[in-house]
Amino acid sequence: GSIQWQSSTDNVTFTNIGGATGASYTASNLTATTYYHAVLSNSPCTAATTTSVVVNVNAAPVAGSISGGGGTVCAGTNSTVLNLTGQSGSIQWQSSTDNVNFTNIGGATGTSYTASNLTTTTYYHAVLSNSPCTAATTTSVVVNVNAAPVAGSISGGGGTVCSGTNSTVLNLTGQSGSIQWQSSTDNVNFTNIGGATGTSYTASNLTATTYYHAVLSNAPCTAATTTSVVVNVNAAPVAGSISGGGVTVCSGTNSTVLNLTGQSGSIQWQSSTDNVNFT
Repeated sequence: GSIQWQSSTDNVTFTNIGGATGASYTASNLTATTYYHAVLSNSPCTAATTTSVVVNVNAAPVAGSISGGGGTVCAGTNSTVLNLTGQSGSIQWQSSTDNVNFTNIGGATGTSYTASNLTTTTYYHAVLSNSPCTAATTTSVVVNVNAAPVAGSISGGGGTVCSGTNSTVLNLTGQSGSIQWQSSTDNVNFTNIGGATGTSYTASNLTATTYYHAVLSNAPCTAATTTSVVVNVNAAPVAGSISGGGVTVCSGTNSTVLNLTGQSGSIQWQSSTDNVNFT
């Protein structure tokens, strides 16, 4: 008898496959699930038809794209929502710290994934699968993680200088993050010191007692501030002038009142018999 292969997409309506008359037929490059049977004929007998077989066809998965990455969070308590759109197939989110070696995230199989409480910069992508097709993978996105700044401590403060020409070196140690020195005259309201962004700051030529601290930052983390230190400034003393002198008294019993006016600072009177050596 003769063989005629037929195909159908609904397992009801079959059509001949041109040239398919051998004992073997190769179904290739299918894009939809297709049913096949063979019709055996030997005229004038009634044709006989095999039971149909199916070749199921799954669509190749589509990766789609992820939105929501690319930002920066502070290490510790944080939350970044990643959304997958334009995809088809089964979803599996994966993560990596080097954007090379990715591992599955348990239970992360939906179109949205929340990356939370990260302590290090992490990359994410989604793998779309529809077996036996080759899996499709999205372009990865990153959630950058910055460490919280550390304030450290300042050494060099606490001393007292004379108003005018003076110099006090303040050193910051044990810190992490970007540095900004600030000053205040009341230890409450601090303002930035222009250009003072290094680990050392020299407070010079002060005319009033001044407090200093350093603010450490690493956005988007909350800034950290050192304990403040003070550079005390004392005003230069003023001698003033003495009245009541210039008189002549008789040796022995005598009394002359000397008055000091216009002075500032602590007073200590001294005397001398030669106007050179005073005690």
